[in-house]
Amino acid sequence: MRKNLLIAVMAFLIVLAGCTGVVGIIVEEGIKQKAQELLDQTMDIVDELETSPASYDLLREIIYVPESDASDSEVVDMVLSSSEILVYDLTTPSTLTSCSVISVEELSSRAIPWSLANKPEFVENVYAITIEGTTEDGTKTFFSIPMIEVSGKEYFWSVYIYTSKDIVITPSTEVRMYPQFLFY
Repeated sequence: MRKNLLIAVMAFLIVLAGCTGVVGIIVEEGIKQKAQELLDQTMDIVDELETSPASYDLLREIIYVPESDASDSEVVDMVLSSSEILVYDLTTPSTLTSCSVISVEELSSRAIPWSLANKPEFVENVYAITIEGTTEDGTKTFFSIPMIEVSGKEYFWSVYIYTSKDIVITPSTEVRMYPQFLFY
């Protein structure tokens, strides 16, 4: 009887291990699909940025800004200027005609050239997206950029107002970007 119970438990554990592997693959493919959708949306926005001035509202679809910070002029300026990172990645050395997400990996440590320090509470997950692009002349190029998840939606990064929690007479504030591009 004990032998049968042991065999049943072992079989259950093996099946369970297989299920968690399948669930992991499904979750990974789901986040990869979301990353591809974000990238496709960004390609459309970058095409538009090449011919007209950047639209703050349009950029907020791919760069997260908390509603409470959305009207701050410094936040607006940082969103508009940080969009140049995407334009550079997608147009240098030549404009990409197509892009596809090769991989998505969750990040929890250092990610050069991005700093993951001081993660805001609203950011649920941080990923690195590896992208393969094809340029106008057919050249293949690869690069990585961050992607964050906020309330189940994906963005490349966030721009927000940080209020110091240090013990001071008057709390100080600053506009921050997360993840922070180290060369920005």
